[in-house]
Amino acid sequence: MSKIRSMYFKPLQRPNFWILVGGFIVLGWIGQKVVETPFVEIGRALTIYYFLYFFFLFPLFGEIENNLAIQQMGNVDNKNPSQVLVEGVGLLY
Repeated sequence: MSKIRSMYFKPLQRPNFWILVGGFIVLGWIGQKVVETPFVEIGRALTIYYFLYFFFLFPLFGEIENNLAIQQMGNVDNKNPSQVLVEGVGLLY
């Protein structure tokens, strides 16, 4: 479970969230189409990503970002992990 609550402080999850939103919109559009060859494969791929995001990627990115914040904090116990990620966001981009 991530100790950082705001998506503003999660540089790994922000782009994946917008990919998820785009995939959700495309899944809604594909759901209106006839069951034909390009739509079925696209729907399967996006459905796999949808469930992969919630069951695997979301917790994985939370753990990676927690570890990143802990490494950047060093021995300082008074800092909030959110502040540390904002200060170190240049390392990820």
